[in-house]
Amino acid sequence: MLLQANEIRGCYSILPTPYTPIPISEYRGQVSIDLDEAARSVDQLIKDGSAAIMALGTTGEGSTINWNEFKAFTQTVVDAAAKRVPVLIGGTRMGTHETVDWLRYARDVGADGSLLGIPMWQPCTEDIAVNFYKDISEALPDFMIQAYANPHAFRFDFPASFWAKVAKVAPTVTSVKFMNPRIYKDCVKAVEGKINFLPFPEVVRDYTEQEPEAVTALWATSASMGPRPIIKLLEAWEKRDMERYEQIAADIKWAGEPIMKPDGIIPSGEFPYYNIQFEKLRFEATGYIKCGPGRPPYDIMPDNFAADALENARRWLEVVEKYKD
Repeated sequence: MLLQANEIRGCYSILPTPYTPIPISEYRGQVSIDLDEAARSVDQLIKDGSAAIMALGTTGEGSTINWNEFKAFTQTVVDAAAKRVPVLIGGTRMGTHETVDWLRYARDVGADGSLLGIPMWQPCTEDIAVNFYKDISEALPDFMIQAYANPHAFRFDFPASFWAKVAKVAPTVTSVKFMNPRIYKDCVKAVEGKINFLPFPEVVRDYTEQEPEAVTALWATSASMGPRPIIKLLEAWEKRDMERYEQIAADIKWAGEPIMKPDGIIPSGEFPYYNIQFEKLRFEATGYIKCGPGRPPYDIMPDNFAADALENARRWLEVVEKYKD
């Protein structure tokens, strides 16, 4: 069943791909993923309150896995979720044909949808990007798409005019992994209720102040350090317990300070160069998921970023302890 915009609720937890390092000189296309840890992590995230599992985006290193790994990991995640919550599998590839192949496999083994960005070999114009989602929607009319609106990764600004067009021609695009509060209100108005724009927890107040009724769910990489604070935040928001909501939002923002820009728009500095490495190090540091290092070539990170990741993990654990009950 295709999940519609008004049905999207709760914490959409982003899952890393646990990596079992293999020396490049010995690599022959084998599966270098700890599938047991992947299954355990999915189960834990769901037991701890996640409303959906998102895999194989940036944090999930969808760009570095091979076809055999995609099949094995997708099957593992779907089986571990066991239809308790929706599973969205990333399928961003270099072209539309391959994307359709990968997403058909995910659909056929039981995934509910995809976290899907536009192809990345060359920057897309607005019309090219719109047509990409239109083609995917027509090829898989029963498969939900959560568009991945990351301006850094895809070299595209994802303006309100783009979403207005997508809402008209790609009915399976019912949500967006969204990052820019500056244009949030315009985007919400442009789609007339057809697409749900999910913010992330560290800046959620910037969104609820603009369009209070539009915020029904969050995407969260930080959930892979333990989703409890995010679950409590959403519960407080749904009840409009504003005192508790404001306190939890402030605590989550404090935990994110080591990496966020002061204006809360996007992570600071050179973060896009070290996104995967940063995420996996902070997950490892909390002990919630044993995901190993980044997969080559995304396995190098300067000391200052490592220190920020560790400080973020330390703060997150403190917030998890505060809201464990």
